[in-house]
Amino acid sequence: AIKIKKNTSIRDVIKSNEEHFDKSIIGIKVNNDIVSYDYKITKDISLNTFNANDIDGYKMFQAGLKFVMIVALKELFGHDVDVIFDHSIARGIHATIINKDEFNEDDAIKLSNKMKEIINEDKQFVKLVVDVKEAYNYYEKVGYREKALNIHNISNQIINLYRLDNYFNYFFVDMPDSTGVLNKFDLVFINNNEFALMFPTPES
Repeated sequence: AIKIKKNTSIRDVIKSNEEHFDKSIIGIKVNNDIVSYDYKITKDISLNTFNANDIDGYKMFQAGLKFVMIVALKELFGHDVDVIFDHSIARGIHATIINKDEFNEDDAIKLSNKMKEIINEDKQFVKLVVDVKEAYNYYEKVGYREKALNIHNISNQIINLYRLDNYFNYFFVDMPDSTGVLNKFDLVFINNNEFALMFPTPES
């Protein structure tokens, strides 16, 4: 058992008790609900950790890697270049680069290395609770029409956006706390502008 002071965040608990937590942890559940690492412990709770072998953890692992890829892609090739995640494959997803005349095998290697750089820097995914209209206006302003429409169709008044560096994105699932836990992936080039992003789990 770990003694925890009242109003201590889960992030601080993990940092000060690293020997009790496995490095593959991707998320925390409090009383069976996924919570962010900013969650402050105010009473006795049931705290459970999980990694990418857990179904919720696997979804978070995928979402985190997708966001890292988007950021790496724009840092390397410019703001207009984007990626479409087409469909799932075994332990991965098929993806297509758009708004770039040619995305070749050398580019895929550069992208993979840039992703590893972001992951090694253990950058934090910052969770932002924003008004749906604000999020819609933001995506309209930066030219992400499809994302704007997706958000426009959400019935909730507020949504969770995530920020990584200076990039914002919306995902249907929770994000890991930081990029460092996403240190297992493969990027397999298929042909011009197409590749597979593979998601090995800790037990793979």
